[in-house]
Amino acid sequence: MHQEVYGSARRRFLRLSLRAALATALPLGSLATAARADDWEQATNVANDILAMLDTDDFERVWDMHASNYLKSKLDRDSFVASLAIGRASLGKRMSSSVLGVELAKQDAASGYEGVAYTVRMDSLYGQGRYLEQIVLVKEADGQPRLAGLWGRPTAKQ
Repeated sequence: MHQEVYGSARRRFLRLSLRAALATALPLGSLATAARADDWEQATNVANDILAMLDTDDFERVWDMHASNYLKSKLDRDSFVASLAIGRASLGKRMSSSVLGVELAKQDAASGYEGVAYTVRMDSLYGQGRYLEQIVLVKEADGQPRLAGLWGRPTAKQ
């Protein structure tokens, strides 16, 4: 049986994040492609950096260093921090993560975001079990990928 990971305080954040993540993961037509090697590496590094900050409950730093202008236009800092604190508390310690893939899209159909977006899918093992985590990053004007959405769900026990 899968256990609900996120509390009610996270619903709004997760709904926005999930919409962005799903739209990026399932884009229209041929807009999605496998990311190039250098893009893959950059997106993976940012995703790993975000997860490392989440591991130490440094949610404010995630917001300050990695939140995109897009995310900031949808959610305020206090809501972001509270949502992560509540949602991550039930996971336990992260023991491992591996990248399942990185996809590139030129738009996010659900939110209307236009621009380069990367979806980094990770298989992570926490004290509470194995989770599929999806980190959506958008490339901003300065060329840096920044967080636009983050969600996770339990995967089947193996």
